[in-house]
Amino acid sequence: MGQAHYLTIRCPLGCEAWLQPTTIERHQGRCRRRQWVDELPDRAVIPAGFVPILASVLPPGVVEDRNPEVRRSRRHEVALDFCLGRPMHSPIEGVRARRWLHVATRAIEARGVQAVRQALTLDGFLDLEADLVPAGDATECPHCGEFVTRRGMGSHQATSVVCRWRRAVAEVDQAWESGWRDPFNVEGAPLTWAALSSRVRWRSRMLTVPYPRWTAVLLKADSPVRPTAGADRDSGSAPPAARRAPSLRMMPSSEVRR
Repeated sequence: MGQAHYLTIRCPLGCEAWLQPTTIERHQGRCRRRQWVDELPDRAVIPAGFVPILASVLPPGVVEDRNPEVRRSRRHEVALDFCLGRPMHSPIEGVRARRWLHVATRAIEARGVQAVRQALTLDGFLDLEADLVPAGDATECPHCGEFVTRRGMGSHQATSVVCRWRRAVAEVDQAWESGWRDPFNVEGAPLTWAALSSRVRWRSRMLTVPYPRWTAVLLKADSPVRPTAGADRDSGSAPPAARRAPSLRMMPSSEVRR
């Protein structure tokens, strides 16, 4: 590498951001102390062909009067039925929106619009699900809890940003419990990718975890001497390394995976 890129530090307040050490204190001033995925509303997108039927049956406010948001870079990959559909919330408390929509569309195809009215109560919904959805046809993703058909599980886990995020967080949490830390919480650890790559001792103690927008680098030491993330998360204070670090830049994910 012709240019040194500094490694990143895990936010100690619970939001799971991995940041440039010089920005950690500024980030803590606005940190929401929870992960962004925990604030997402539970929604499903009604395919365009089902919108008129479901909008005529569902209570006001359940179907949103807008098209779903699709990033421009992905529009050529997303079905037109989805792009022209409508987001909706579940009309039944405790039933996820995608699960309800899956059963409702099956009911329309098999029994017509009257069956959708049956799906507006929990007992009616469960009866329809038992009748129309074969056992084992759909399940919850073990990583993010989203309702997914078994056939679509692989695609969901590969493309869902929420699922990929939750898998990364779970992997980091498990590693943290086993003594792995970000480099700024490990005694004597190199703080740049170039330095890390040049030292066999640390390369053999390195773990990388890909998040959707960055890659976390963790190192294993006999015992971390700086405050652990658990302690920092409780106290709300920044680790000493974050306060002393010079002007740093975040390491690109592509270079971590080299």
